[in-house]
Amino acid sequence: MRKTTIIEIEKISPKKAVLIEGLPGLGLVGKIASEFLIKQLNARKVAELYSPHFAHYVMVDSEGSLRLLRSEFYYWSNS
Repeated sequence: MRKTTIIEIEKISPKKAVLIEGLPGLGLVGKIASEFLIKQLNARKVAELYSPHFAHYVMVDSEGSLRLLRSEFYYWSNS
């Protein structure tokens, strides 16, 4: 991968949006908290971002498939 790629899954037009970011740091606290919010709010995944600037390794999922590191973007509206 030579450039950052954004895959748009769903087109959204948020107004007065708030971004919540959960990064996998010490103890995975940010990641766990953001996954909890996504599940509780029933947020929809709207995009994925792949970048050559992420660490150079892959993840192995529960089925044994490899996947590149990525950032996922979710959307939820209270209106």
